[in-house]
Amino acid sequence: MPSSKTVKFTRKEAIEVLFEYERPVEGFSKLLGYYLTKPQAPKHEVYGVSFKIKHTEDGIVLFDDCNLVEEWTEETKVPKKKEIKKKEEKKDEKKDEKKDEKNDKKSKKKADDMKPESE
Repeated sequence: MPSSKTVKFTRKEAIEVLFEYERPVEGFSKLLGYYLTKPQAPKHEVYGVSFKIKHTEDGIVLFDDCNLVEEWTEETKVPKKKEIKKKEEKKDEKKDEKKDEKNDKKSKKKADDMKPESE
């Protein structure tokens, strides 16, 4: 039955991976596979070397994948909502002032139109 396994090591130095039969099988080598990775050069403090190993239907062990996995946190500055609200409120106040000015002009015009004409 085919299966796969992922294993992670935290190590900068070269890593040796050796696969052997638990109990030797008569007439066969105990060694299934031997793999050696290069030394790693992580750029961040939190890292690991991840291995993916597969066991095929035919009983063959495959060294499928090896990756340097690094984890880090990036901080970005996001404008506060209060500042945005204040700017929006100022814009709204200006709009309201303009509307009030227009309404005042219209009211004066209507009042002038309703005045009786003097003889």
